[in-house]
Amino acid sequence: MDQLVFLGTGDAMGVPRLYCDCEVCTEARSGGKNRRYRSAVAVECGAGEQFMIDCGPDFRASMEQRDQRFIEHMLITHAHFDHIGGLPEWADACRWLGRKGQCTLRVKL
Repeated sequence: MDQLVFLGTGDAMGVPRLYCDCEVCTEARSGGKNRRYRSAVAVECGAGEQFMIDCGPDFRASMEQRDQRFIEHMLITHAHFDHIGGLPEWADACRWLGRKGQCTLRVKL
């Protein structure tokens, strides 16, 4: 059965914000439930196949949280930093693990 796993649902800045002392950011900083990574979704398909939609700057943290070291397929929705900031780490994983990754950019005309 296919499954969507939301790895990040925060806005472009994520939560907590570095400079913010509001109640939500303070709670998130203490490891609470309000910590939100930037947009990323893992799509788990049948037979163990999976791909990720977007690869923001929280890519490494999301992968570590899932106890996962590599994902082969990446779909990028658009080229804003909060959707592509983790691509250098993904490319580094491909290089160090000696595996080829496939990245597709979905361009809307």
